[in-house]
Amino acid sequence: MKTVKRMLIQEERGNYTLYGKTGTRNNPPAGWFVGFVENISQTYVFAANIDGQGTVTPQKVKDLATDILKEYSIIEP
Repeated sequence: MKTVKRMLIQEERGNYTLYGKTGTRNNPPAGWFVGFVENISQTYVFAANIDGQGTVTPQKVKDLATDILKEYSIIEP
């Protein structure tokens, strides 16, 4: 379990660690980023999903999710 958890690390800062996994589907287009943030006192779980037309990339979904986490001060800008 520790190995899998280490594989999911997306970002480490002094006061938090962001873990996550992205995925996509082509027809119809969709993308997702699911994971959790651990800090000194809490763990936050999140899931972001984009359904749409055109191109949906894993990075686009990850950027959307991290922007929301920043907006709520769960991770640093």
